[in-house]
Amino acid sequence: SLERVAAEYWTKRLIDKDYKATYDRELEKGSLPYEKYLERIKNAGEISYASIKIKDVKIEKDKGEVNLIVACKIPKVPKDVGMPLLDNWSFESNQWKHVLAKKSSKAIPNFMPLAK
Repeated sequence: SLERVAAEYWTKRLIDKDYKATYDRELEKGSLPYEKYLERIKNAGEISYASIKIKDVKIEKDKGEVNLIVACKIPKVPKDVGMPLLDNWSFESNQWKHVLAKKSSKAIPNFMPLAK
């Protein structure tokens, strides 16, 4: 299911840092060299990621949208905070492929406290 695939993708990308596995899931894989992919997705900051939680999944024909919360650890913040993430997918050749955002966002994410 898309929920399982998205959870696996984001766990590998943010927590395991298994970028080769996530690159293989990208829709643009053939048109985007791996080195350019790494430049766009690699975390250069001090934020680390603790867990991924899928809130909901919407599927319409061959397009999917996954709404998830990423639990983040931020230096000098005593508790994990949640960062919402809206993610797009496309069903191609009988499998879900991740649709990489055109640019990585340099905006400050919308963090929120996580419930206990």
